[in-house]
Amino acid sequence: MMMRFSALAVPLVIASCGPAAGTACPLRVATPAALEHAFACAPAGATIELDPAPYGELRLADRNRGSLLLRSADAKRPATFTSLAIASSSGIHLADLRFSGRPGRQSYGLLVSGSREMQVDRTEFAGPGTAGETRPIIALMLRDSTDLAVRNSRFSGYKHGIALLNVQRTIIADNRFSDLQTDGVRGGGASDLLVERNQ
Repeated sequence: MMMRFSALAVPLVIASCGPAAGTACPLRVATPAALEHAFACAPAGATIELDPAPYGELRLADRNRGSLLLRSADAKRPATFTSLAIASSSGIHLADLRFSGRPGRQSYGLLVSGSREMQVDRTEFAGPGTAGETRPIIALMLRDSTDLAVRNSRFSGYKHGIALLNVQRTIIADNRFSDLQTDGVRGGGASDLLVERNQ
């Protein structure tokens, strides 16, 4: 008895870590929710542009696939955060942003923790502090992270400018500090730290 077999065409499905079919990943955003979505789905090497709007207190975490630039769409009208935390991520570059106001839940303008290859550039930290007031808020906290750079940014109106704790290979250069209650840069547990050309 002779038996014949015919090949069956079976479609091959490959899982993807990107957005689901039929959905778009926005690379220009105007709300905190849109920014959270873009942060999660943008491809490696992408630029997310933020429209001039208040983004409040936000936490972005767990992104580790290539570089990602977050910048204001219009540097003359920067996107403004009350506070922003970036955690357990790598390759994130922030540029042309503004931090201002008094956070309701956090004690910092920007917190970077458990991250690597993080850059902050051309960003303004304009705290809510006034003359004679005790200021509990830190402009920028860098903690438990490596390969960091803070450049060309301005710090004022906070308790202190940049706080460091357990960081490695960090550059703080060409920044301007004014009207702070205590120090421009302070902290401990830092190794391979370069601080230069700040005012």
